[in-house]
Amino acid sequence: MKTEQKKLIVSFDFDGTLEFLDVQNYVKGLMDKEIEIHITTTRYEDPKRYLPVIVDHNDLYKIAKKLGIKTINFTNFEDKYIFLKDEDYLFHVDDDRIDLLLINHNTKIKGIDVLLSDWKEKCNKLIEKYNNTS
Repeated sequence: MKTEQKKLIVSFDFDGTLEFLDVQNYVKGLMDKEIEIHITTTRYEDPKRYLPVIVDHNDLYKIAKKLGIKTINFTNFEDKYIFLKDEDYLFHVDDDRIDLLLINHNTKIKGIDVLLSDWKEKCNKLIEKYNNTS
């Protein structure tokens, strides 16, 4: 009897990462391969917490909707690794090197630096390894 493969889920930061078209195009390709994408952002879930500056999440919601991403995790300015340590993502892509260091040292999730030229290759290698071992 063949066992069903567990759904592959990966996470992307928004600000400085998924807000850029190059990253969005890569994410579309992952979704075409039926990889589930979640957004994990340090932003406050309630934009009113930013007072006195009035902000909203329209930029984030617009891109999430365009890409078909349904899960958005707001850490409310808590370090991302605290949220991610209990999650089952293969990797998290981010532009914040401190977040990445904390993720790599405190979780089983691989943090990948979107500012490095080989970030897509690193993601692809992890996906390939996952697919070959699952």
